[in-house]
Amino acid sequence: MKHVGLIYKSELWFDSIENAQAAFASEIGQQAYDDVPNFAENVAVTYITETQKF
Repeated sequence: MKHVGLIYKSELWFDSIENAQAAFASEIGQQAYDDVPNFAENVAVTYITETQKF
């Protein structure tokens, strides 16, 4: 098996989809997004889902 490097995982939790959208649309959210190529060679797909308790 070929060593391909370390795998890191991060999770972000928000109280609502709207809060997540606002965070990613903010200046700091855009700066974080733009910085990804500086530390990550391969980036996995990000999924945003919403769950509700009944």
